[in-house]
Amino acid sequence: MIHIQVIQARNLRFPDNRLKMTDISCFSRFNSDHYYFLGFCTNKEKTANPKWNWEFDLNLIHAYSILFKINFGNIFRINKFLGQVEIDFNQFLTHGEGKQLIKNPNQKFVFQFPISTQDATLDISFIY
Repeated sequence: MIHIQVIQARNLRFPDNRLKMTDISCFSRFNSDHYYFLGFCTNKEKTANPKWNWEFDLNLIHAYSILFKINFGNIFRINKFLGQVEIDFNQFLTHGEGKQLIKNPNQKFVFQFPISTQDATLDISFIY
């Protein structure tokens, strides 16, 4: 089991350079074609640096990777895609910075991940 906290995004860019409210959705992928919806969180501030501080637990047996999608809504609540982060847990925990999690159980680590289609990052903390 791994505890995940989606902290915030930094430096999001919006179409027409107008700040919007954002939400983030999370999916776990347990094989090449199947994703499981884990939930979402909304930030009600119009900002390029939304804070969610959304926490949940994930059983790694059911997650080959985890996908975070960042969207914004318009006045009609039609969500528009801003970017995403996908973390391959096998790669992250065995070859990447995530090795710290395995070596230091019950300790919190914060990582910054690049957001696709953006010159922005997503801050996520993990406790294994």
